[in-house]
Amino acid sequence: MNRGEKIKVYFKMNSRYYGLFNIIQMGTNGIVDLKITDYYNGLAIITNNDQDNEKGYLTESEIDKSRFVNQIEMSYHKDGSFLYKIKDGGNVEYSNPYGKGERWTSTDNIDDFQPIFNIAIRRMEIYNKSSETPILKSKEVAYICENDDLFEKRGSYLVICYIRNKNIPLNRFTNS
Repeated sequence: MNRGEKIKVYFKMNSRYYGLFNIIQMGTNGIVDLKITDYYNGLAIITNNDQDNEKGYLTESEIDKSRFVNQIEMSYHKDGSFLYKIKDGGNVEYSNPYGKGERWTSTDNIDDFQPIFNIAIRRMEIYNKSSETPILKSKEVAYICENDDLFEKRGSYLVICYIRNKNIPLNRFTNS
């Protein structure tokens, strides 16, 4: 990706496109530096990182300890720093959810793939950002997850966003 390019990630079901999130390349000269914006249904839940993320849902106790925000961006930088930018209310808040100065894997040292975040989708029937075609502007491309045999309006899904080494093949389950 070149600086300023945007990938809009969609979930396609029954001829409708549901926007999940956008990924914007902020780096120059092929350096991966990503900003992730415009999340599914406009709501993000920030949780403590001490729960079991493998189960794909939050318990009532975990929800009680969580923070709900409507305007958030995440960024994954070349050095492996992962940051939140929370824009709810009057003040902008920046934070590293893993602690000040903590880093994950730098982008040039990712050997296979590095998961960044996940989105738990509960019922698509209540989702409010759908269209008949992907809505794209200049420098935007669509990545569409589609499989009418798998996806249904009342289904629950877990979407995982990750950065992969460009030499690792991309696997995608779809019927198109």
